[in-house]
Amino acid sequence: MYLFGGKIEDGETAEQGFERELSEELPGLKLPQLQHRSYDWSKQLDEIYGKANDAFSGNVLSFLGFGLDDLVPQEALGKARGKKISYRDWISLTTEDNFYIGAIQLADLASVNIEEGVKKKLFVPAEVLRSLVMVPTDKLAALDELVMRKYQS
Repeated sequence: MYLFGGKIEDGETAEQGFERELSEELPGLKLPQLQHRSYDWSKQLDEIYGKANDAFSGNVLSFLGFGLDDLVPQEALGKARGKKISYRDWISLTTEDNFYIGAIQLADLASVNIEEGVKKKLFVPAEVLRSLVMVPTDKLAALDELVMRKYQS
């Protein structure tokens, strides 16, 4: 899994923004077929959380590291510091969250140079994802992908 960030520029679709960011950060990478997913967490949070909790036998908290009704630490709130807000309310503010999923093999990245940000590659097994500190919506999307893979197998 290679995670990178970026914003969709004015006039770009999510797909165009992804392709631009990818060409800036990993030029030359030939990608397999990618699947685009867009989440509206204000509508999908409980469904995805519930599916994940079922798939992981009621242990979704051990993956996420937080409960939906727990308060977000003040250090994570940035401009909203001083407010008391639950993860459920905070995550539900994100109504368009775009992800692209594809099976990129280690060999696909061997000759790719990372152009922006940290100049090294990090390959993270899915099992390690549970201990990473990530934006909560990124972690939920990764969890959704793990659940889909588990049910497809």
